[in-house]
Amino acid sequence: MKLWTTALTLVAGLAFASAGFSEEALPSQKTKEAVDKFNQTPSAMGQKLDDLKAAIRDKLGQGSAQPVSTGADPFAAPAKTQRPDTPQYSPVGKRDPFQAPMKSQAKRRPRENLSPLERYEIGQLSLVGVVWDIKDPRAMVEDSAGLGYVVRVGTPIGPNEGKIKQIKPAEVVIEESFIDFYGARKNRDVSMRIVSE
Repeated sequence: MKLWTTALTLVAGLAFASAGFSEEALPSQKTKEAVDKFNQTPSAMGQKLDDLKAAIRDKLGQGSAQPVSTGADPFAAPAKTQRPDTPQYSPVGKRDPFQAPMKSQAKRRPRENLSPLERYEIGQLSLVGVVWDIKDPRAMVEDSAGLGYVVRVGTPIGPNEGKIKQIKPAEVVIEESFIDFYGARKNRDVSMRIVSE
């Protein structure tokens, strides 16, 4: 600050000298006092700011337990401290809220020695005929290659452990198992109807 004041005085003196003024016209006593007051303003404002902070702390009941450092940045964010009464979250033993509430699917053991009907999905098969008016009703199911298979009640069909449950005059009801949204194994009925061309 003193260097700045000296430089200001020097510049003002040079300006007056170049303008043709004598040494008597250099800054007056009032100008010197104004420059000195200007130089003291930042420290005075800092002191007033510290006094204001202390008054606020006293009002809030904190007292002046923390000394105010004049070199600290007044606009800096306060350091984050964690309160001891803050509850802590631990995800151990809890399910992920962003995943479906499905239990891990029961792994099916690989089935061996599957019949040709058990290798096809039910949607890949079509019902082409029904023999209805006999003691043991039968139906004919055709695959996508055009091969026909005769089925009766209890015949395994489809990859989901399905079995023919009922044969009606124009449809076949198949009961198959599936795993629902919650991971439970359930049974459902799927029907195949004769497709008329």
